[in-house]
Amino acid sequence: GANSSYKSVIKNFFSSIEKADAKKMLKIYPDEVLERLEEEYDDMDELIEEMEDMLDDLLDEAEDEFGKNIKFTFEIEDENELDEDEIEDLMDYYDDYMDVDLEIKKAYELELEVTVEGKKDDDSTDMTFVVIKVGSKWYIDVTSMSLF
Repeated sequence: GANSSYKSVIKNFFSSIEKADAKKMLKIYPDEVLERLEEEYDDMDELIEEMEDMLDDLLDEAEDEFGKNIKFTFEIEDENELDEDEIEDLMDYYDDYMDVDLEIKKAYELELEVTVEGKKDDDSTDMTFVVIKVGSKWYIDVTSMSLF
């Protein structure tokens, strides 16, 4: 199912960029984070609109560089499980900076090789993602990403 493994949450992340699908993108965030984000906007629709604009821009940039039909693929090259102290730090960070009380059960830092491919060109780049397990699902740690 959705986000049942950390690989699936990363897949969802990239496919939501390919389709500029804001609703799908929002699924990579834990509910607690979404509720907090929603407070920053008038309502969920506004948040989705904002996210859609951002994704459209991202996709436009990728299409300018690589051509139409953008596809992302990735390989996980390395994974490090975060220890209790690091998870504690992460939870503190959510608490201090986002005012979100997040119960993180497990977390990994993943080194990915990401390939972006379009009609006219392709390129690979290394990216680091931190994925967190909250409840029974995996999410991408937004604090480790430069999206917000």
